[in-house]
Amino acid sequence: MADQPLTIHITWVFPPELVAEFFEALYPLKEKLVQEDECLYFNVFETQGKPGVVRLVEMWDCEIEWMVEVQSKKEYYREFFETAKKIALEPQKVEVLEGVEGFRFMRRERGRSPGFR
Repeated sequence: MADQPLTIHITWVFPPELVAEFFEALYPLKEKLVQEDECLYFNVFETQGKPGVVRLVEMWDCEIEWMVEVQSKKEYYREFFETAKKIALEPQKVEVLEGVEGFRFMRRERGRSPGFR
């Protein structure tokens, strides 16, 4: 168990008309990742105002060494990367983030204010 979660942002850039193909390739990978005990969070975002820019945000309960030496070498990544690399306009950009002490906040339950729609 890591002292704090390993947070990874992965940004891909595609022709806008191929984003659906990327999502189709990504879905089976997502299904595998979320079954991993170390995977704490996985989400996918499209960048507003920048069609074709997609960011994956992952949080893992592991050290970077384990991510590189164990997780990233799992066979189920292969097919996804074959497809993604064929349609991407540029190589993926990977950022590994380290949390700053004293600023972490995570709400356990999502509530809504009265009248919020």
